[in-house]
Amino acid sequence: WISGRAKLYTLDREVGRGSYGVVFEGRASKTGSRVALKRLACSSPEAMELYLQELWAMRTTARAHPNVIALHAVLLQTGARTLRPLGPGRLPLDLVEAALKGRAPARCRALWLVMEFCDGGDLNRYLLSRPADERRDRSVVEQLSRALAFLHRLGITHRDLKPDNVLVQDRPGGPVIKVADFGLSKMSEGPGEGEGGRQLFWSTCGSDFYMAPEVWAGAGYTAQADVFSLGVVFWAVLERITLLEEGPQPQPQPRPEPQPRPGPEPQPGPQPQPQPRSEPQPQPQPRPGPEPQPQPQPGPQPQPRPEPQPQPGP
Repeated sequence: WISGRAKLYTLDREVGRGSYGVVFEGRASKTGSRVALKRLACSSPEAMELYLQELWAMRTTARAHPNVIALHAVLLQTGARTLRPLGPGRLPLDLVEAALKGRAPARCRALWLVMEFCDGGDLNRYLLSRPADERRDRSVVEQLSRALAFLHRLGITHRDLKPDNVLVQDRPGGPVIKVADFGLSKMSEGPGEGEGGRQLFWSTCGSDFYMAPEVWAGAGYTAQADVFSLGVVFWAVLERITLLEEGPQPQPQPRPEPQPRPGPEPQPGPQPQPQPRSEPQPQPQPRPGPEPQPQPQPGPQPQPRPEPQPQPGP
């Protein structure tokens, strides 16, 4: 269990583990409601920078959209059982300074993000456990589209959209989709240098299969890269394709070539034999010698004068 001066939350079980954090299912002591608690260890300044980016993005959304995961509270762990709630507003100055100066914060063992719990797991698991359904798939696509449009209006570029980062609440009327995991997200502070005044990003990040071509190329990219990733997610949802990152990545299968219509069988005949290519033979070059002397040009030849003929007499 987790407590400050009083018991705040009870940890029931671990439900997920990633490169930087562990997610638990728990309960709030006051209300008994189920929550998800994500523990982020303050182990390095690089990790702290990712945590602060995620925290800033989640505070910006402020539980304002039904298809974006809601953040209930943030707790700063400074001892084995010592927790300090972080109020809304600016990020803790000592944590920001530690991340900027490249050192681990002195008074932070971990950050705890308390979020709404999604009983349906991530989108990959949800799709694997159910048969294809056109109505449900259409609802998933529409909810994801609304969530991304909302994030982009707030100036948030997710940069790691994939089914593993989409959570599901299973409800009688259909699944409720929640975009989550903002560790690689970036906030746009104003007009940028990209097309349409969008901010340009240069870091190559995300998951390989869902990454936009411009991100792969290492060129500057904008929030439009999220749209490409979302399109790949749509394809995975509609075609029931699930990619597991722990093993080798499956390759997309090529479409079958169109077969020719049946007709008369071709008769076998002599097969043309490949002819060897003739290499160009070197031509002998004349040896250098003295410059040729100019020859006199032939002129007109003199014509013989005609002999006088005798004149006939009387």
